[in-house]
Amino acid sequence: MGLFFELLGSIGTFLLPFLKEVSEEEIEKNITLLKRYQWFMTQLENEKHKNLIYNDIDVRYIIGKLNPKKMEKKSYNNKYQFKINKILQKKKQSRLLIVLNKNTSQKSTNLITTSFRKQPFKK
Repeated sequence: MGLFFELLGSIGTFLLPFLKEVSEEEIEKNITLLKRYQWFMTQLENEKHKNLIYNDIDVRYIIGKLNPKKMEKKSYNNKYQFKINKILQKKKQSRLLIVLNKNTSQKSTNLITTSFRKQPFKK
């Protein structure tokens, strides 16, 4: 029976970081923190990335999840730089989808508005 509770505790410890909800306050605080880093300021100079950072729910969720206390560590900073770059590139590519219409052989552009998150942030 004790083994069952240990296993359950281990599973909970593993899954807990993936279930974290973030608030708008945490997101804004983390954006302010990230502005100290040149790599993030470079992202903000790009209008498409800036728009995603301030408006896209998935990008904002990733930013809100970061641990400000760990950002001073080079490895954690690099990890988050990679995560933010990855989600920005993914979102930028998924914004516009060019669909080849087989009947007319013309290209049409469709706006894709999908989100990985199902619920808005906590206020």
